[in-house]
Parts: sequence; structure tokens; C-alpha cells
Amino acid sequence: MAIALLSQKKNIPLLISSMLACGVLGVASAQTPPNGAAGPAGPAGPAGAPGAAARPDAAAPKPFAEIIKDAKLTSGYFNIYQKDEKVWIEIKPEQFDSPFYFQVNSTRGIGERFVLPNGMVRSHIAEFKKQGNNVQLIAKNHRFVAKPGSAIERAVKEGFTDSLIAATTIASAPHPDRKSILIDANALLLADIPGTSTRLETVFRLPYAYDARNSGFVNVRSTEDMTTFNVTAHYGIAKLPAPPLTPSPVPTPRPP
Repeated sequence: MAIALLSQKKNIPLLISSMLACGVLGVASAQTPPNGAAGPAGPAGPAGAPGAAARPDAAAPKPFAEIIKDAKLTSGYFNIYQKDEKVWIEIKPEQFDSPFYFQVNSTRGIGERFVLPNGMVRSHIAEFKKQGNNVQLIAKNHRFVAKPGSAIERAVKEGFTDSLIAATTIASAPHPDRKSILIDANALLLADIPGTSTRLETVFRLPYAYDARNSGFVNVRSTEDMTTFNVTAHYGIAKLPAPPLTPSPVPTPRPP
């Protein structure tokens, strides 16, 4: 399966939303020394008061440099960092709310029942959007629109909403200079985005499901106007059902 993120330099009308992330620090109250004496951090007082000791919040994202240490950088439309089986996408502030073309292709098949390779499975005008500590990959509604400010614009927005393709948490604190953040590409893209499990279940009448443990990135590539991820996506079922004791009057498809 190939997943491509293309820039809007192809003159495609696109839409997108914005993201800024910041690190968080927690404040710990100082302990009161015996007899009320001043401790090393100054006079005791309530949390946040002068003299209170501060420590990093354990829930805050790790520094950018710590996440990508020893990772391979592939520069391009989106900068990609790869270390062993882990892949991170760097998103700059200006790349939030900036439209791009999102395309999923099937590059392999099973040779029967139209589960075939080289098919364009799904495409969207998409955007990265921040929702709290998460980054969402949103498919924009671009088929049904109305003139801005018109009476029907609100009805169109309520009746034809955007769609959530995938989401993941912010993986790093902002870069000290570029102010960009990292997201975990494994959590975002190693999923049944094309809906192949439903397709397999429809064809074979068996509850196939996406198998994340045996799926992963084959390679990644990024140029000035396109970032692509080549993914091996595995689907399976826990157990093939035993054949019925008596033949069914309705023919059932054989497993692949």
C-alpha cells in the first residue's frame, strides 16, 4: 500500500486548519523545613509562590532533539525521520491548516476476486489539524460548497461535514528554532485507512481485520512537492471456520 501526501503546487483548491504546540512545566510546592526555617529554595510557601521548586511535567512531550536522536532525516515536503521501525513526520507551523492531496494506492493484491494491485483506493483534499494534544488528519468536504456569507452556507456546513481519517498524539515539544513538532507516523498511518478489511469480509464472508503487529513501513520518500510512505499492510483472521457438517444450500466463497 502506498500513501502519498502532495503539496498544493498542482493548482488543486485545498483547505486546512492551524496548529501550535508548546511544552508544559509543572510547579511543585517546596517542603517546609523543621521549625519553619528557610530551606535551600527559599522560604516555604504555596505552590507557584516565590521560592517554590519547579520540575518538568512528566506528561509533557519530550524535546524535539531527544526524539530524533540517531534517526535518519529525509528532507522534503514533509521532513521525515526514521529510526529502525519508527517513523516521525515533522509538521511546521505553516503546514497546519495548509491543504494537500492525500492519495492511497494498493500496490499488491491476492490475485482473485478483484483484490488486485495497482489500484487508486482513496483520495482526499486533506489537512493536519490540532485538537488538544492530538493531531488529526482531516479529509475536507470539497464536493459540496456554498458562497461564503450566503444563506445556504451554514446548511451546507452542517449537512456535509469533514471526515476524520486518522489521529495521533503530539510526539515532541516544538523545535527551538523552527517551532515545528513531530507526530508518530506509525500511529497515524499504520491502520486500515483504505477499509480493506471490509472489502475482504465482503468478498470472502470472513471477519478479516487489520493486523498492526505484522504491518509496517517498507520505505519512505520525500521530495520538494511530495512525501510518500510504502506500507506493508497485513490482514488476517484468528481462525478459519470449520466446514459445516452438511453442505449449505447457499454456496459460500472459499478462503483466499
